[in-house]
Amino acid sequence: MKFLMRYKNSIIILLISCINFLFLFKYSTRVLHSLPLSFTVSALTTIGIIAIFLKGKSVISGHSVQFARRAFFILAAGLGLFLISIVIFTPEQSNVTRLPAIKIWLGNLMQGIFPYKSPVNPSGFPGLFLLAMPFYLMGLAQVLCIFGYVIFIFFLRISERNEKSASTVLLLLALSPMLFYEVMVRSELLLNGALLLLLYSITKKNLQKDSISPQFIAAAAGFGFLLSTRLTAWPITAILVLPLIGSRLNKFFVFTGISLGVFALTLIPFLAWDYNYFMHSGPFAIQSLYLPGWFMLCAGLFALAVAGKLQAEKESFFFTGVFLFILVAVSFSIHISQNGIFNSLFERPLFDISYFILALPFLVSAYDTAGTK
Repeated sequence: MKFLMRYKNSIIILLISCINFLFLFKYSTRVLHSLPLSFTVSALTTIGIIAIFLKGKSVISGHSVQFARRAFFILAAGLGLFLISIVIFTPEQSNVTRLPAIKIWLGNLMQGIFPYKSPVNPSGFPGLFLLAMPFYLMGLAQVLCIFGYVIFIFFLRISERNEKSASTVLLLLALSPMLFYEVMVRSELLLNGALLLLLYSITKKNLQKDSISPQFIAAAAGFGFLLSTRLTAWPITAILVLPLIGSRLNKFFVFTGISLGVFALTLIPFLAWDYNYFMHSGPFAIQSLYLPGWFMLCAGLFALAVAGKLQAEKESFFFTGVFLFILVAVSFSIHISQNGIFNSLFERPLFDISYFILALPFLVSAYDTAGTK
């Protein structure tokens, strides 16, 4: 881990650039209608993004803290307005069914229909849809994709990082085509990571204390609720929380008991409603299709083993981002081995490369403005 941390920034840029290139290559072919041309344009654009980021980072680091603060707010506001304009002026229809899945799930729930019996096969756990409910009730479900960005901005403002670091991280996020794709297709994948990062930042000090306070219990309950969004929230929570709890077994068992208890409470109504359908066609069944069970088990145990050795905050963010990237990359590789790379990217059965976005908030948050290469 120490060797990886020495080259942390370089690894982060490499992984994000690989994802950027993949997104650009896949979707530029729909406009350019030529694989060689799309490959060339995507490669040059990816290199250009790296150059712009490094130049921007240099400008930020070479100016005062006040300049960095102004740059952060200008970039945050400008990017936010641009994302809002995407929601307003681009059509909601796309081949990505995450927003329709949320609308149908909540619509069925309101009508007394078992919400998981849907033509779009909603894969999220109940907590994900409960998070979306206020937006749905206000008729603003399409705004959920921007809410993840807002949460991430809030996380940057309250986290223990200086103005130059926050501005650099935001610049790295702003230069990621994945972010604009996420909003254009009205996806909420960024929201998952942003909420976990925000909750981590808010509860970090209470989790580190020796005492089991009401704040500690509330933190455990909060993480338990976020476990009820996607299976990936489980290893993320372990990687973020275990270094804070350390070797204090009483706190570990209390945290585990409360978080699992809250997770179970979100499932019980749906298990009681239709146990067979929920277990065989619900989120457990759908999300376990992406990776073999043995690999998920090994990956989870590996995450637990490494999490106990992490010390610094950015080590946790970095390992989380790399871990999620590897999970999606392995799933992508399996899909390619079964269907070929061309079909996986351009024809059916397509692989949903947008899952690489899960790693994005953690990778950019781990970027350091000094001390690593």
